[in-house]
Amino acid sequence: MSNIGNILEKLLFEKKIRATELARKTNVPQPTLHRILSGKSPNPHISTVKPIADFFNISVEQLNGTQDLPQPPNSPNSLLVKNENAKQAPLISWENISAFIKEPTSCKIKENIFCSPTLGGNIFALSMIDTSMEPFFPQGAVLIFDRDKPSKDRTHVLAHIADSDTYLFRQLLIDGDHSYLKPLSPDLKTFQMRLLGGDDKILASLVEFRHCYVDAK
Repeated sequence: MSNIGNILEKLLFEKKIRATELARKTNVPQPTLHRILSGKSPNPHISTVKPIADFFNISVEQLNGTQDLPQPPNSPNSLLVKNENAKQAPLISWENISAFIKEPTSCKIKENIFCSPTLGGNIFALSMIDTSMEPFFPQGAVLIFDRDKPSKDRTHVLAHIADSDTYLFRQLLIDGDHSYLKPLSPDLKTFQMRLLGGDDKILASLVEFRHCYVDAK
């Protein structure tokens, strides 16, 4: 990820806003923001950078990383501050989801992801392994789930598909008595909407995510 991408991710996290909200408030197109966050646009034009910097009340140089950001004292939500207030979500592999759900303490943990101290206690993290939810959740993004957070229409969930014994991260759509798992990718031939069957199960709801590129296996 580019330096500006890291800095923008940090600012979004600390301000507790999404890229979609930032796009709306700055009039910077959402696809442009996602290209910056993913590192695909490491040197955006000044006309893009200036309104973002103004929104966060910092200079263009601070957003680009050529000057240090102002550091708020004792900020528990900073991505760089790992103090006693921060929570940790165990990062597990997709192959270990079943084992983790059955017995979290016996599952192999790849690493711990520091996250907001306001999250619940039944959290875990996965790394996005495909492009089914792009551009909003790019491949490699860290997804943090809460098993206790109830799912509702249009939330993003982790589901277990019984007939194939697989796990999917999708947007949940509820239409009357029917529930669907919707991919966000425009590639409808590869990623299709799926009707939830009676044996399928919603395991957890997304509560936080990071544009953080790690080993997704």
